[in-house]
Amino acid sequence: MGMTITEKILADHTGKPDVHPVELVECRLDMLMGNDITAPIAIREFEKVGAKGVNLGLPLFATTDASRIEQDDVLELNPSTGAIKNRTRNESYRATPLPPFAQEIMAAGGLMRYVAKKKGLVGRPS
Repeated sequence: MGMTITEKILADHTGKPDVHPVELVECRLDMLMGNDITAPIAIREFEKVGAKGVNLGLPLFATTDASRIEQDDVLELNPSTGAIKNRTRNESYRATPLPPFAQEIMAAGGLMRYVAKKKGLVGRPS
């Protein structure tokens, strides 16, 4: 199966041929995709908790322990509690938990899919 547009952007910015869900990547993002009606409201709310990227379906967490995480470390994330477990190093970190609406957006695969689901557009032929 091919990569989503978000995965393609992340792969390009990391210099890797591909990226996978739950993979930790480090890169500079210079673009944001969102719906012109709901994105401004969602972005303001995400900024309050440091959860930029949820609108792309990415579970992004803000933590002061980020410098202890290395490329290729395997992480276990809990969006509702903010718990981060580094399986590679057997360490635990704390992050700001995502609010319930942000968890719903992330679970849907991003803001566009979330809105499509809410409007009953999921599963309709294009």
